[in-house]
Formats: sequence, C-alpha cells, structure tokens
Amino acid sequence: MDCTRTITCLLTSTSLKNLDSPDNQERVECTMFIKYILTSTSLRSFGSPFQTNLGAAMLSELKETNFKLLVQVKDMGDQSMGFTDKADLEIDVTENTWIDPGPVYLPENLKGDYPLIISQVKWDSTEVHYTLEGDFKEGLFTVAETGNLFITRELDRETQSQYRIKVSPVNNNNIPYSDSLEITLTVQDENDNKPVFSHQTYRVEITDKASKGSVLLTLSAVDADDKDTNNADIRYRIVSQEPSTSEDIFHLDDESGVLTLQGGVLGPGMAKTYTLEITATDRAGAQDGLSSSCRVTLDVMDLNDNPPVFLQNQFPPFVIAEDTAPGLLITTLTATDGDDLTDYKLINFSVQSGNEDGTFSTVIDQEHSTITIYLNKDLDYEKKQKYELILLAKNEAELRGAEYGPSSTATVHVAVGNVNEAPVFTKEVYEIHVPESTEPGAVILTVEAFDPDIYHGAKLHYSIHNDTRRWLSIQDQSGKIQLRRALDREEMEEATYTVQVVVTEEGIGGLSDTANVVMHVLDVNDNIPFLVGDYSREFFCSHRVETQRILIRAYDHDVGQNGAPFTFQAVKELHRQPKWKVDALNGTHAYLSMAISYLEPKVHDVPIILSDHGKPAQSQHVLLPVTVCLCGSSNHCITEINRMESMPTVSTAMGTLLGTLGVIVLIMIVIFTRLSIFTSNKNAGTPEAIPLKNTV
Repeated sequence: MDCTRTITCLLTSTSLKNLDSPDNQERVECTMFIKYILTSTSLRSFGSPFQTNLGAAMLSELKETNFKLLVQVKDMGDQSMGFTDKADLEIDVTENTWIDPGPVYLPENLKGDYPLIISQVKWDSTEVHYTLEGDFKEGLFTVAETGNLFITRELDRETQSQYRIKVSPVNNNNIPYSDSLEITLTVQDENDNKPVFSHQTYRVEITDKASKGSVLLTLSAVDADDKDTNNADIRYRIVSQEPSTSEDIFHLDDESGVLTLQGGVLGPGMAKTYTLEITATDRAGAQDGLSSSCRVTLDVMDLNDNPPVFLQNQFPPFVIAEDTAPGLLITTLTATDGDDLTDYKLINFSVQSGNEDGTFSTVIDQEHSTITIYLNKDLDYEKKQKYELILLAKNEAELRGAEYGPSSTATVHVAVGNVNEAPVFTKEVYEIHVPESTEPGAVILTVEAFDPDIYHGAKLHYSIHNDTRRWLSIQDQSGKIQLRRALDREEMEEATYTVQVVVTEEGIGGLSDTANVVMHVLDVNDNIPFLVGDYSREFFCSHRVETQRILIRAYDHDVGQNGAPFTFQAVKELHRQPKWKVDALNGTHAYLSMAISYLEPKVHDVPIILSDHGKPAQSQHVLLPVTVCLCGSSNHCITEINRMESMPTVSTAMGTLLGTLGVIVLIMIVIFTRLSIFTSNKNAGTPEAIPLKNTV
C-alpha cells in the first residue's frame, strides 16, 4: 500500500524509522514531493496493519508480536526520474502499560518523611518524561522519571477534599505519546475540628406562666469535619445549672439542640435567673470526641397580664371659643395598671382618631401615667363645630394573657364656640403694574374681602389709607381702586408706591382688616434725551489731528429701557462730504471728531441727533458749538477766533489786564514820591540819621 504526501525535510537512511516524527519536520532544508511505499512485510495471512498515512490498525488485535518492514522512499512523486531509498524497519509489539493506576485515598494531616509515594504510572519506553497538571498548587505533587507520583506535604481536608491529577507521558520535546491519565486523590477526614456554637452566650426570657414543653431556645453548633462521618456527628448535653434544683427544670434534646421547659415550676418562690452550661461533642458524644461549650442565661419574667385602665373615660363637652389662642390646656386624663413590675406599669398614650389635622397636641407623663391635651391650632367655627377625640392607653411591654378592652380607651368631646370675626381680604398684598400714562379715573384694581362669619353677613366698606400723593380713590362698596390724577414716574425716587386698603364691617364697633396695595408705576417714554456737560473749553485744530476728539454725554429723565443706551448720530449735509463723525463709546457717551482734514477756524455748530432706547424712541436734533482754531506745533490755539456767545475775547481780556496793571503802577508811583519827600524833610538837621552807603 502506498501513500503520497508533501513534507519539508531531507531524508537519510536513519530517518526512515520515524517518517512523520516532529524531529524530522524540524530539520528543514528544502521542500520535496516524496512518496512512501511499503514494499514488503512479514505479515502474509492478514491485511497489513501498517500504512504510510494516519490511521493504522490496532496492534493489540493481532497475534504476531514481531514485524519486519521494508520501507522505500521516493521523491518527485510518481515521476520515473525520482530518486529512491530503502530501509528495514523491525517492530516488536509489547503489552500496553499506560493504564489508570486507580484512585488514591490519603488521610489528612498524615505524618511522615515527605515527599511520599502515593501512586505510579508507566509508559513502556526509555525515552519518556511525565508532566502533571490539575486543581492544586504548584509543588504539591511531583512525578519522577520512573513514573512514581509523590506528595510533598500534609493535606487539609477542610481546605480541599479531593484533587484530580492529570499525568501525561511526553518525549524529549514535550510531545505527548498518549492521552493523559486522571488520578483522583480523596483526602480522608480526621477528627481535627471541634464543634463551634453560633454564640458563646445566649440570653432567654421566660414568663412565669410558661407551660411545660415550651421551646426556650434552639442551640446550634457547626463542625468543619466531614459531614458523612461521625467526626461531625454532634451531641448536646447540659453540664451544669445554677442555681440547682431537686428536679430537672429544663430539658435539652441531645441531637436537635432544642431546649424546652421540663415542668411548670417557675412560679412564686423560684429563682428569677438560671444559668446553664451546655456542651456540644462530636463523634456522637463519644469520650474521644472533641467538644466546646456555651452559656445560656434564662431570665424568668413576670407576665404582663393587666391592661391599663382610665380612671374616667367619658367627659362632657369642653366648649372653647374659636378665637382662643393655641396653647390652652383642655384636660388631663389618668390611667392605672395592676401589674407589679415597673416596666409593666409604663403606659403609652395615643390619640387613635379625631386629631388627624393636628388641631390638638398631647403631653405624656409616664411617671404619673397621665396624658394632657392642649389646643395646638386656631379653631374655626365656620369650618368645624365639634371634635371627638378617642384616646388609647397601652403598656410599653407586650400584654400577655389578657386583651385591651373599653376601659383602656377614653373619649373627649370639644365644642367650638362661635365668635364674631373680622372680615378678611383675599390677599395680604395686592401688586399691580400701572403705566404712568394711564388716564385719571381709570380703574386699576379691585380688592375683595369676605366675612368669615357665615351667620353674621354684615355689609363691608372699603377705604384707602396712607395715600400721601393723593393719586388713588376707592369705591366704598365695590372695592374698585381708581386713579385720581395723572402719574409721573420721574417724580418718584422708587418705582413702587404702597398704600393700605381697609375693609370694615358696617355698624358700631365693626371689625376691620388691612391689606397693602403695591403699585409698580411703569415708565413711559415721555422725555427726550439731551446733552449734558460744558464743552466751551474744548477745541479742534483746523488741520485735523488724529488724536483730537471730544467726549460727549447724553441723559434722559426716563428710566429703564426708555433711557439708555442712547444712539448718537452726526447729521450729514445733503450732497456734501461729512465734516464730523460720532463714535459711540457706551450707552451714554460718544466721541466727536473731525471727519475731514481741514475746517475753517471758527465756532462751528455741530448737528447731532440723540435717540433713546424706548419704543417708540424719543429723539432730539441738537447743535453743539465747537471751537476750531489755528494750532502751533504743540497743537494749541495761536490765533483769535470768533468768541462763543457770552464768552470774552482775547483782546478784551488783554485790555482789561493791561489797564489794571497801569492803575496799579500809577498808585505805586504816587505813594513812593510822597514817602521820599517826607523822609528828606525829617532828616535834614540830623546827620547822624543818614545811613552809611553800602560799599559793596
């Protein structure tokens, strides 16, 4: 039988032993198309189990144990010019030793000289190594080249109870010869864990009327050892009882751990507290079993079997006027309890019904077992005329062996007394917005009030107070408020005007109510903007200087959106180049500058249109006198120009100054002349009085 395949190798006579082995495939020098042919075998009576491709027959099914094969290899496939080579191959068939050695059972905490042999595997070949893998930490198990499987340290069943170890036979290149064997190692339990209670101490309350068989407590202990062995089979036992009794009071089921009352002997004269020491022992309670203990404290409690009772649980109605201020004490109720223990005598009071809206509040005094009812909110006869409060008295402790009855409840009736009440405005503050342009006589608001007394029905009258500007009037019965005269927003420092409206019941001693009316006066754009400031000292050089400009400012008596920002616009002459330009700086200021290179030296009236921001806008055409003069190198005026109205000219100012100086000089000459004559006459006969001349 032949088989043709393409492989990448150089074949030698020695390589024919493993034609398809990975070792040959790694020695790559070229790629050739090679054909393998089995030219003869020693097996004649049966079909050959050997093939030159994958899928040979099982050797175990044959009776022969030795085979001799002649293998020929030829390159270039079926072409006749290919080279060939032959090799003899002898195969000995031996028994398969790669079998499962079976499960391993190993006690936990096993003492010995580690590593210990725990199993052995064998692959019938001298060129073999073994590898391990599985669910264990590296180094826990090892395998020798002999196939011996070792464990390196003690095992703990509570950490891991079973291991699955996979052993694989591999050649020198770590290529498996066969599938791996899985060896199961089961860790056998050792009684190395004692039972552990869920709590070290337990505390249980028992009523003095508990019946025989009552379950008091279920104890529970857990053993970490194997649950399928008696290492985790726990038994419970009462070791001691304090104080001791002649008869057993308590019974403990040794398997379930259920602690029950043995007999109804917890009445008067018995201890109020019992302490039990209880053990839990594994190995079904055997003497060699491990054990632990816990403490159970049982408190015998008196039974709370007396419900509280009100000393009085029915009352005549308490009449309270509807205008009574909250905080009034209405009544105090007292209850008693027949139990002896202080804890059982503590009473909690509550209002079961009738106070859903919180009209009343309560104060509880547990020391004296009382509940006091107070008025918490204003009463309103027109809304509710009476209240029925149902009060309940209950113990803080749970009531046992008895039930709460009618004596544990009380009923308090409260009747509301009607009182004449003042009328009430529908609002405490009325706010309106009125434009300042509203015509006098217009109705700007209608205020409303009502009389809470549904059985009174008095007529109501309206009036206005604190109308300092006398802007408003009100209709006596309808509450309509009208303007008496025109508004002016600019007269007001603030935009709001507040007055009081008063509603009064008709008749002598009629009650009244007051509300505020806040009128927001809305500004109307009824003022035009104008320029402010003195610009008489400002000037421009006739030859334009780029840095010269005048800062002008506009103002408007209107406020808000009817004022700034303003629009500044230089008026252009028809069919002529603009002489001036205006550049806005912000909403209130702008810069005026020359738009052409030269202007005649004189006073120019610059036409500017100012517009405000109102809708519709107010605007004004203004003429701003601006001086233009001849300037020197320092950009200062050097020539006289027509003076501005009401301003003196330069020649006038100079004449005035020179005239003043002349008068002063004339006066000084007269004074010094008179002084000189007077001094000469006085010193004529007294030479000693003549001062020496300064030689310097």
